[in-house]
Amino acid sequence: MEDACTYLAADHGVDLRPKVSTNEDLHAQVGGHLRNLDVCCRKYSSALYTPSDWHHANATLAAATTNAQNSALVVDKESRQCMRECACASDNRQKQSTRSLKERAQLVRSVQSDLAKVSWVCREEEEQLEGQRQRALRSLAALTRPTLVNAECLERRRNRLERDLVADDLHHQLNQETEAIEEARRRISDAASEAATRLAGLRKAREQVERDWAAKERAATLETQCIGLKIGRLCPAATHPPFQQVEVESWSAASEDTIGEAESQVAASIELRSRIDEALTSAARRLRTQADAVDDALERRVAQVEHSRVALENQIDQVVRGVVEMERLQTDLRRAGFNNGLPLRVAQQRLQTRKARPQPAENCTDLPQSGLLAEVAGSEGAAQQLEAAEVAAEARLAELLRVRGHLESEVRVRRRSLQVERRQVAPLRAQFPSTLDISG
Repeated sequence: MEDACTYLAADHGVDLRPKVSTNEDLHAQVGGHLRNLDVCCRKYSSALYTPSDWHHANATLAAATTNAQNSALVVDKESRQCMRECACASDNRQKQSTRSLKERAQLVRSVQSDLAKVSWVCREEEEQLEGQRQRALRSLAALTRPTLVNAECLERRRNRLERDLVADDLHHQLNQETEAIEEARRRISDAASEAATRLAGLRKAREQVERDWAAKERAATLETQCIGLKIGRLCPAATHPPFQQVEVESWSAASEDTIGEAESQVAASIELRSRIDEALTSAARRLRTQADAVDDALERRVAQVEHSRVALENQIDQVVRGVVEMERLQTDLRRAGFNNGLPLRVAQQRLQTRKARPQPAENCTDLPQSGLLAEVAGSEGAAQQLEAAEVAAEARLAELLRVRGHLESEVRVRRRSLQVERRQVAPLRAQFPSTLDISG
């Protein structure tokens, strides 16, 4: 083709070598030649074209064809190069996007795994805290029995007789037990209320974690769908950012805040469980210690009352022996008075008989008269002494009988106290709950 163009150019003096030009230049040249041919046709009606015009037209057509082919080859080469470059760039962008999606999906799965662990920890902590709360409630219910036992013991001890209604050590120990029970009830009730509040906060934090986990699950699923997507449809509006889209830093901060809040709730719950356990253990230990102190005081009180009763009964025995001695003494004094009256009557009768002696020669104050008068005076003095001794013995007997009655009354009081302490209070103390029951 290039040789033909060179030959025509040399033969007709026209440069017909191919020129690289655009399609517009090619069409312009072809159109110019056609117009020249048209003028020639109108000028020469017997011959439409001259040989030179014909050769020139052929050369021009050949050049135009060559230029068109060369331009087409160039365009084809450039277009294919562009297609390859575009395809390569598109593949690279898609690979980069796929890699980014995989990294994003991996990050979302990692955060989701952390959220799942925190959710499991929260759920486990909820169960343990709920167990501690139920334990506190059981402990509160168990405190009903020691409260009733303590109140009933105080009430039963009011059945003692008046002289034994003393504020003894057992009374003080029972009052201290009442205070200990109320203090334990207050502490355990506060702990149960705090546990309920903490459970609500822990449950709220877990629900937030689970909502975040569900959102991460949905996001990870969508990321996985995007990774596996090979053919899509045109979505021009997809390039517009959605409403309320946040930055990745905000996304990470939100997840960290959710996890941090849940972890703080778990830490607070663990600390609360420790305090509840300490409160229950200390309350049970204190109540058990106080109950042992009450039991020891009860035993000491029973021993004291028993010792007092035995001492009173021994004193009653001594008083009874004294009463017997006084009664025997009274009998002896009456017998002694009777025996003392016999010589007195004899002496008085002798004096009365001697008054019958003849007057005045025989009725004189002789030695027998003086003896009889002295005998009567001595017997009367002895009778007065015996009478005074009998009066004193009777007074002492009355005193002994009064003391005996008082002692017997005190013995009845002691026996009543022993009956209350042994048969009423002691069985109640046996119903006091154990440390395990009190601690829940």
